[in-house]
Amino acid sequence: MTLGPRSATGGRVPAFASDGGAAADALAAAGMQAGEMLGLATTEAVGAGTRDPAVASAASYTSGRTAGDPVVVVATGELGVTCAPPDVAEIERRLAPRWVLWSTADAGLLLRHGVALGRAWHVGAVHRILHGGWRCDPMRVWCAVAALPLAGAPIAGQLDLHGAGDEGD
Repeated sequence: MTLGPRSATGGRVPAFASDGGAAADALAAAGMQAGEMLGLATTEAVGAGTRDPAVASAASYTSGRTAGDPVVVVATGELGVTCAPPDVAEIERRLAPRWVLWSTADAGLLLRHGVALGRAWHVGAVHRILHGGWRCDPMRVWCAVAALPLAGAPIAGQLDLHGAGDEGD
């Protein structure tokens, strides 16, 4: 077992890679109940890693897989699991969670592999309902949830290592 992303309380969430249906068992053992929220993100294997370096336990899971193979990460506040679409189908069948998705692309990848999700919340759509407007980029949603001013949010972009810092160095 490896350590995955930080939990809401600041601790590290245990994470592991699942093959052969152990994902549903691990989630049930961690206390997952039917109808509880379960985060879901997808990416594709690219040899010994994934397209998304933020995927916590995917590196060991994708080792030796074919480029383009789907990789799914599901996470509660207690456990993160990296698995394949058939494992997601088993989680859906056994635990019937309320999936929480950032992107419709995640659901699309699963549908292309024959996996349908019973019920889901799309983070962007929920943001639009609660706060109005059309924009629902990750920074805007995070600032709204955390009651932070959007004007002070970090701006994504390349760091300028030559123009920042003390002028005297």
